[in-house]
Amino acid sequence: MRTFKAKLLYRILGFLLTFALIIPFCACSSEQPASPPQTVVASAAPPIVEGSVTVISGGEELIPFKRFAGASYLNEAGDPVAACGMQIQGQEIEGELETIRYSEDFDIKTDGNPKGELSYTTFLETFDEAYMGSSSLASELVIPKEPGTYIIRVQVSWGEDNNSTAYDYVFKLLIE
Repeated sequence: MRTFKAKLLYRILGFLLTFALIIPFCACSSEQPASPPQTVVASAAPPIVEGSVTVISGGEELIPFKRFAGASYLNEAGDPVAACGMQIQGQEIEGELETIRYSEDFDIKTDGNPKGELSYTTFLETFDEAYMGSSSLASELVIPKEPGTYIIRVQVSWGEDNNSTAYDYVFKLLIE
């Protein structure tokens, strides 16, 4: 029979391993839903309050394309449960992405309380990854110096450590 400490350590390790599976662009099959599962094991955790993301540049505002990236919570038994969103495929979402021109006042604003730092990824227009990083500041996003159209993905988690949902917010950035 396991001791209380061993059981606690086992649950913590299980949660950490489960949460590690929902990193950006997690390796899920393309058969998975693009929105969070609605019929999973009930959780005693309070509902997650999601905020919003707005991109501002040149006095214009843009609401990026939003796609479910993953979720993690503890079920009623206290066991960790994770869900993974579908990988973003460029050809599938390209028509959904709006473009904003880069200017010196470029900023990404979150309305609400994101959990932890935001994850930023800059892709070439071909969806090949160019730069990646994470920060709580939009100023940390690497802006390419070369003119062109880039795809920016911002991953934001909403909620708390044991009850969170992550979304990818994606848009095109035109640098002239």
